Amino acid sequence: MADINAMAQAIINKRNASLLPAPADTTTSQSGDFSSLLPYRPTYTPYTRQEFNPTVPINERPAGTENWTWTKNLNSRRLWDEEQNQKASDVLQRYQLDLGNWEDMLKLKQLDYQANQDKLTRESQQKQYDLSNLNTQLTAQGLIPASSLDDPSWKLNLNGALWKQAYDAGNYELANMYHQANEALRQQAGWGSGGADGSLTAGRMTQAGMPSWERTYNEQKYADTMAQQQFENELALAKYNASLSRGSGGGSASSSKISKELADGIIADMQNKKLYLINNGGDKNYLSQYMAQSIYEAQVAGAWDRISATDKARVLALINNTTNYDNSSS
Repeated sequence: MADINAMAQAIINKRNASLLPAPADTTTSQSGDFSSLLPYRPTYTPYTRQEFNPTVPINERPAGTENWTWTKNLNSRRLWDEEQNQKASDVLQRYQLDLGNWEDMLKLKQLDYQANQDKLTRESQQKQYDLSNLNTQLTAQGLIPASSLDDPSWKLNLNGALWKQAYDAGNYELANMYHQANEALRQQAGWGSGGADGSLTAGRMTQAGMPSWERTYNEQKYADTMAQQQFENELALAKYNASLSRGSGGGSASSSKISKELADGIIADMQNKKLYLINNGGDKNYLSQYMAQSIYEAQVAGAWDRISATDKARVLALINNTTNYDNSSS
């Protein structure tokens, strides 16, 4: 009969060639180490054979022959060897069963691990996609993009701006609503309360959601341009009023000159509006409406009624042809 121990060793050697090594202890392995997720590989401990004792025990000897020398026959030796081989075979079969169960469990763990990794990858990709969409929206509004979806700063800054608008307008109920919304965002992020003015968590805030430098610059530039235009309008009105105070002795020639100057001023204002709108990427579909504001401003100032029909036609013609005109005032 073949040696059971030799057979067992041959099976172990064959299986070891395709099996992963025993995993590290889960209490000491680093997080994320796949080996820490694996079940322990069973170990094979060969059965320890008992030596055959040929002596017949005294209690098995016939009465009166206890002092005789008795030995077991060859059949007893054969039965003993068969019994020892069976025990060794049972140990080996048990090991093979445990080893097969371990391989099945190993495959399940591998599949579970891969499924979890795939899930994490999908979640990460979705977060990147959501962050990209968010930053596209923020950038389109001239706001500083966010670095992470886990950072609530962009929401806090947007609500903070709305809070200030409501507070400055005296709408304290609406302002409190925005404050409470920001408090909830801070709690969800694990920051705790920001206090009455949010200063307690200000150190955690980033600039996400705040107006970008480009937006701030363009808004200031627009405000400066409007202020300059208002000044020029007021100056033109002052000149017009001064001309009226000198009397009407100039006759039709004086009125014609005033009409021409006022019309030229409106045309110059329209040209400035057109250039500003185009240079700042404005919607050209609203160009004529934007330029027509100059006429409305002249009407408010009382200058439009002082312009002759001929000069009015010249101003209106400029609006009707907003894409092909020169810069002359004639």
